[in-house]
Amino acid sequence: MERTRSQGPERYDQPATNHGRRLTMHSIQRLLAVIGTIVVLMALAPVASASSQDFHLDKTCTDDAAEPLGYFCTVQNSDLELIPAGTDVRYLSQDEAGIVVQARIEITDGSIDGECTWSSDVDAVCVFSGGTGRLADFSLEAVVTANADQSVWYWDGTYSLGAAAGTPNTAVSAAETSPLLLLGTALLALSAVAGLRLRALGRRD
Repeated sequence: MERTRSQGPERYDQPATNHGRRLTMHSIQRLLAVIGTIVVLMALAPVASASSQDFHLDKTCTDDAAEPLGYFCTVQNSDLELIPAGTDVRYLSQDEAGIVVQARIEITDGSIDGECTWSSDVDAVCVFSGGTGRLADFSLEAVVTANADQSVWYWDGTYSLGAAAGTPNTAVSAAETSPLLLLGTALLALSAVAGLRLRALGRRD
């Protein structure tokens, strides 16, 4: 008597099925890894942007009786994009000895206050931090010197930009950084899980 042949699925179909599953899992793993890496880099971008950079500017000063200290200065040349040529630096007050002077840098979309401490008639150190508008989260430290006749004043130093400084709507805020970092980490973890699943399928074959 002839044995009845089973009507179930053929065993030789399973390798092809497993191969298709591996390809799909591999594609998902790579996609999760790429997206996770991009998200993590976006989250870390504001941190990277806060590193200090060198700058130089020179300015000239003009007597003006309407100013608190009787003068103000205007930037003539600058390699610092946020403080371009034409920016005004105003001096608001000073201590009795005239050694510590309160100053303000004013740009079109913001301002920042700081303090200049003089060690001689032509040497000082100015420090600015905080600010408003495009100068929010901006900080600057400069060594101040002058040419021989004091007609041109030089600032040489470093500046740093926080997440809120620069052009609005292009920087990721600090409040957004943590969720982005968590999301990127979760996507990378899922990618790792997919990789383990692929290895398990390989061993099963």
